[in-house]
Amino acid sequence: MATINSLTLILCLQTLLFIISISSTHSKIFQPNDERVLQFTCSKTPYPNRCVASLLFAPNSYYADVRGLGQLMIDFAMKLEAKAGLQEIQELQLGGNKPGLDSCAKKYKTILDTDIPKASVAYNKENFNSALIAANDAANQATSCETAFPGKLTDRNKIMKEVSANAAAIILKLKGDNGGVLY
Repeated sequence: MATINSLTLILCLQTLLFIISISSTHSKIFQPNDERVLQFTCSKTPYPNRCVASLLFAPNSYYADVRGLGQLMIDFAMKLEAKAGLQEIQELQLGGNKPGLDSCAKKYKTILDTDIPKASVAYNKENFNSALIAANDAANQATSCETAFPGKLTDRNKIMKEVSANAAAIILKLKGDNGGVLY
């Protein structure tokens, strides 16, 4: 009886190994783009290091084509930076009313509630003109915040401006007469 159980177990293991070996040798292997598309796309933006840093940990960025990276730049990177900016502003507001801080809060809320959704919807519809306008508006909002409240949010505003400008650069490349290819 023990011999039959051992033989059955061995036979099952061999069958399992055979099935695994066939499926792994005959199936299509999906490999990430090894950051090549990401690196190349980011090299064509005004702030390439910020672009790579913004997209490196974005969901599926390793598998995204240029169009997908543009979408991630809007929906992931811009949104992440705008939320971080608004959180930093809210923390500063806890320390008391500071001139210009309320203006910055409104600007970052506009980025989150208006500019990013407009850019995303337009981008999805391949309305690159409207997406470009919305991304540029987000960069302008961050610049306006720096003017209204200089100093304490300089780094945050700079990051928001750079991420938005990078999104605009990718959109602009897709909008161009290059057939939607960044190459």
